[in-house]
Amino acid sequence: MIHVEVEARASPEMEKRLWRYRNQILARYDTPVLTSVINLKRGRPGVCLKSWENDLGPSFPEHRYVSFGVAGCLAAEYLACPEPLGWALAALMDPGPLSRPELKMACLRRIAGLRGRFDSYLLVNCVENYLQLTDEDAVELEALSARKENREVQAMALTWSEKLEAKGEARGEAKGEAKGAREILLLQLAERFGPLPEGARRQVEEISSLQRLTQLAKRILTADSLEEMGLA
Repeated sequence: MIHVEVEARASPEMEKRLWRYRNQILARYDTPVLTSVINLKRGRPGVCLKSWENDLGPSFPEHRYVSFGVAGCLAAEYLACPEPLGWALAALMDPGPLSRPELKMACLRRIAGLRGRFDSYLLVNCVENYLQLTDEDAVELEALSARKENREVQAMALTWSEKLEAKGEARGEAKGEAKGAREILLLQLAERFGPLPEGARRQVEEISSLQRLTQLAKRILTADSLEEMGLA
């Protein structure tokens, strides 16, 4: 099993948390675990193996985990590698001689070169979120986008925007459905058990899952109390 943690910044506390998380996974699934941490800022640049320290002496084997410090790496090296994830993470790396708009275009051009081999939405999303530009930089990027060799990037950017908009609409619809389900559930609970205590009302209002709200609505038919509903 592969266990991955993504951290905004490297910190000493993370190593202790990784150890606890790894042990919890081992206890639950009883299977070998490869633990990795990706530090978006700070930390030792590149990929390296680290060991958890212990006080049990040299007779006990060291457990190791993989650490990947992104910020200190050279973007050009990862843009040249065959792994698409490296092209997206290059947006967080040292641009070298490239300007920020040039780096962003280089990342997007590599991703556009996949030509539909798999959905590139998450890769583009990584670049768009982690390599945001100033207004001045955006003008330079627009000029780069207008070049003939970057037409694939323009088409990909349009597809990404359409998917982003569609996901936003879907989230809005789901949020609206959950709100309606909460209101109906509150009415049903009051009809079945009488005026609701403030604690029970608050629990229902904090539920955002439409599936959970539907499950509670079905349980009203057989439950004899708020305690049986888990809302006491």
